[in-house]
Amino acid sequence: MVEQHRGREQNQNYLTLAQEEIKTLTENILGLRQRLVTDEKTLRQLVDDYQEERYRRQEEIWQDRGLTKCTLCFDIPPGHIPNNYDQRIPTRWGGWGLMPSDEARYISISGEHWHTNHESDSHHTHLYFHRLCNHCYLEKLRDQATGKGGFRDLNPDQVEAINSILEKHGNTYQGDQELRRIYGHRDEIKIYWHQLSIPEGAYEIGTVIKI
Repeated sequence: MVEQHRGREQNQNYLTLAQEEIKTLTENILGLRQRLVTDEKTLRQLVDDYQEERYRRQEEIWQDRGLTKCTLCFDIPPGHIPNNYDQRIPTRWGGWGLMPSDEARYISISGEHWHTNHESDSHHTHLYFHRLCNHCYLEKLRDQATGKGGFRDLNPDQVEAINSILEKHGNTYQGDQELRRIYGHRDEIKIYWHQLSIPEGAYEIGTVIKI
């Protein structure tokens, strides 16, 4: 009887120790999971900050040279000839849709399109703002001549006003409302020179920068 009692007591002690170890391991695992989520968010923010800094520095390089990007052909590599451009890429400035800033043409294009989602199709109006090189500008003029959209040139004051709205509100609903107040109601508004991405091959600062 005494041996059986001791055996049960030892088993109970082992069970208690095992439960405590399991509880400790569970708490450690939960703590590691929480740290992982936090570390992932931190890492994602660091990557985003790095990309923004990389983008800013590359933009500065082009601005120092008096260059900017066409919003239609900005991702065309040097020497590459897409089907609809007929060898008109301004590669003498480095390709990638780069052009002298003082030669940029700013336009708006208004029109209509059908919007499709999982519920139904709907008819939308749109207003797109572009900054174009001369070749793409002529392309849009040809579209206008064939009746493919409401093409309008923007004067410097209009461009400055749009940039002021972007600087104040960013790409937000409030910014869109300001543009609707000036240009009339449109379901969809896009300003293509706002935060225009840079193709990976166009970066001249390399893949590593110090922040």
